[in-house]
Amino acid sequence: MHAAAVDALLELAVVPSFSAIGPRLRRRLWAWPDPAPGALQGRTALVTGATGGLGRATADALARLGARVVLVGRDAARLEALRTELGGDHDRDRFPVHLADMADLASVRAVAAAIAASEASLDLVVDNAGAIYPDRRAAPGGSE
Repeated sequence: MHAAAVDALLELAVVPSFSAIGPRLRRRLWAWPDPAPGALQGRTALVTGATGGLGRATADALARLGARVVLVGRDAARLEALRTELGGDHDRDRFPVHLADMADLASVRAVAAAIAASEASLDLVVDNAGAIYPDRRAAPGGSE
């Protein structure tokens, strides 16, 4: 089957596209090579929703590639646990943490200002924060 058709089917079904299945199949279809060790050395990445699921896996993968990873999440304890897991006590500067609720626009503005003030530049941003709820929920400020 043609790679584009498989990709379209993955997108149509949604869940396989955004689970481990999607990247695994796409890696085979397009022969994606793994990045070289240290490929992101000297780069700074930012990951929102870094404490769980895809965000945590992404933060870990970026760290393994040598990136300095700015961790953004809404749970201070989980952020600190992730920072410790990624860098231990000796490499804390490589994994700065910022507390923010991405559903609250005031919180987003505040964390954006804090990151702009603390980081010379960002080479990569992974906006992963999100949740799926069975009913509509309004966050502070009225965002859905």
